[in-house]
Amino acid sequence: MIFLTVYPIPDPTIITATDIDNLAFLCAGVNKAGRKMFLRFAPEMNGNWQIYGQKATLFKKLYIQIANAVRSKTKNTAMVWSPNEGTNYPFGNAQFTPNSTDLISVLDTNKNGILDVGDDPYAPYYPGDEYVDWVSLSVYFFGINYPWINNVLPPAGIFEKYITSGLVNFYRTYAVGHNKPMFIAETAASYHTYLYNTFDTPSGVAQASNPCAAYTAAVLPAGPGILAMKRNFWSQFLTNSTFMTTAFPQVKAFGLFEFAKR
Repeated sequence: MIFLTVYPIPDPTIITATDIDNLAFLCAGVNKAGRKMFLRFAPEMNGNWQIYGQKATLFKKLYIQIANAVRSKTKNTAMVWSPNEGTNYPFGNAQFTPNSTDLISVLDTNKNGILDVGDDPYAPYYPGDEYVDWVSLSVYFFGINYPWINNVLPPAGIFEKYITSGLVNFYRTYAVGHNKPMFIAETAASYHTYLYNTFDTPSGVAQASNPCAAYTAAVLPAGPGILAMKRNFWSQFLTNSTFMTTAFPQVKAFGLFEFAKR
């Protein structure tokens, strides 16, 4: 089984029908070679950290076009719809501005004229049952309080809270309510090693416009340690014998995202 993620960057608006057909042919070729595939297009589309983020109308249009193209060529590629878990949606401090038309007509689900914590973090981005084979989430524990500079053990029950709590219970609404198998496509407990808080430039002047400039790094306290933090997190779902069998039987798979970032 192959898990393929496609990020429509740097500009989702320039994707053509030929691009979509080529992707569908790729999937069909992999399937013909004997490997089934999960295809996750534009993950975390409800977040504001991707150029395609919070542009629900464009996302759904592309997702549906891809689903139709793939299914016209193969039956062994599963389409995965994968937003970010909705805690703190719409996430504030946006790097990219949501499409203005979407903001008023699509994303503003509580109809108060703005995108805020009262808006549904998932429904505007859902392409429809006929196009989704698996529902999925990105689920990360970064810490207790932003800016997440303290390494601490994940609180008991935090993983379950991420997939069930908030404005919308994702598991109950989409896995159970839409009768879809659920994939936790990305998950991890973050361990923070350095606080990058000062630009170290030849002139000694901070250059906030240059995110690639070298940083002066302050070492953060280890807290309980990386292994203890990750074991604690894993024990809430991955090594919990009743998590999938009893509590959340629609959850069928996990993808552990362990990657050193800077």
